[in-house]
Amino acid sequence: MMKIIIWIAVAALVSGCAFVNTIDSVKQKGSKSEVYTSSSSQSLVSSQVGEFLSQCYKTSLVKMGGTTLGEVIHVDQYKIDGGTEYAVKKMLNNGYSHLLIVSVVAAAEDEKTEIVGYANDFTRAASFEQLDVIAKGGKPKCPYTI
Repeated sequence: MMKIIIWIAVAALVSGCAFVNTIDSVKQKGSKSEVYTSSSSQSLVSSQVGEFLSQCYKTSLVKMGGTTLGEVIHVDQYKIDGGTEYAVKKMLNNGYSHLLIVSVVAAAEDEKTEIVGYANDFTRAASFEQLDVIAKGGKPKCPYTI
């Protein structure tokens, strides 16, 4: 009986932390990074951002006693006016929770590219520093392991 109560408490806690949201709601209500400017081409910067996100945000599953635990994470790429947008999202039972949004667009100045990130919580906002690394032409590192 005690095991059931503990599992119910854990499930209630975890389900309270994960909620369905949209890209627009993360942009409006989440944390926003600085606008990072790169002198590299938009296609190169976009490729580097996509590679970084795909490397750092991926599905992690563990099988324990016939039960699969973990989270299913996708990195989707969308074309937007003037550039590309990436959405890191976690699959939930009733939809997706968008964790991190990164926009890569042509800057107003010639041959410059702007990167801006939006995060739904402080743990995803840790990736903002790595967006700055990409903008400066460096090699980004995963801020943490999922």
